[in-house]
Amino acid sequence: MSEQKSVSETAETTALMRAVACYETDVRIKGKDYLAYLFLAPERIRKLTSELYRNAVKDAARNGLYEYVIARTAYFDDLFVNAIFMNVPQIVLLGAGYDTRAYRYGNLPGETKVFEVDAPFTQNRKTEILKTSGVSYDKVVFVSADFEKDDLFGSLIKNGYSPSRKTLYIWEGLTMYLTPESVDATLSAIVSNSAAQSVLSFDYVNMHIDDESVIIRKDEVVRFGLDPSAMEEYIRSLGYHVKKNIDFEDMNRLYLTCKNGEIFGNIKTTMNFLEVNTVDSRQLITNQDY
Repeated sequence: MSEQKSVSETAETTALMRAVACYETDVRIKGKDYLAYLFLAPERIRKLTSELYRNAVKDAARNGLYEYVIARTAYFDDLFVNAIFMNVPQIVLLGAGYDTRAYRYGNLPGETKVFEVDAPFTQNRKTEILKTSGVSYDKVVFVSADFEKDDLFGSLIKNGYSPSRKTLYIWEGLTMYLTPESVDATLSAIVSNSAAQSVLSFDYVNMHIDDESVIIRKDEVVRFGLDPSAMEEYIRSLGYHVKKNIDFEDMNRLYLTCKNGEIFGNIKTTMNFLEVNTVDSRQLITNQDY
């Protein structure tokens, strides 16, 4: 990430799908990321009002990726907002990319400090766009880090993060692109540098990925994944308690059920959301507990 020379195509594609989702007519499906369009090329922004163009974007997002992005954005939005309402002192967005939660929900009550961790190139472009667009980011702490080699918590602590304060970590759309060693190091570092009752949530590929089954997606390679039972066993071995392991059927029920009761589209089935907390927590913070 620190050697990144251009913005990830995956980050830009995700922003595009989030922007398109804002035009959905069903209130239960309609996307809430009204700032996503800011990170698109001008020609794409102009085309967003065209239904023909939006349908083309959906068609290009094969295997239920568009539906998955809608569900994933809504899921992590819920975690973020609930943490703020419960006065969780810190939220850390790992691999923040073009995440806009700190700006969309910046006026909510509370003193929660938000840290965005990402590669310098993406962060610099993001802050430039926010500044040009008049979006305030004064309350956000930007932390540059490479998950493959940097001291993540050393960088966080230098920027005001406190290991003794309860924290929500959101690790969205990234674990699959890291090596197993980097995932393991990051998960272990979170356990070692987190207060009791801290919560981590991330999405992951729900099948084992090895050197013979890597998936190349243009500018990124899928390197990490585990089947759900193996993931739960693995995460427990690192010192976490599994609270939720959400599969595509749960996503359909929670985030893709239309007003008429029908399921919106056919979501990607190879992804899960995992919500965990440290094993010494006495009161678990969950999406329902906030």
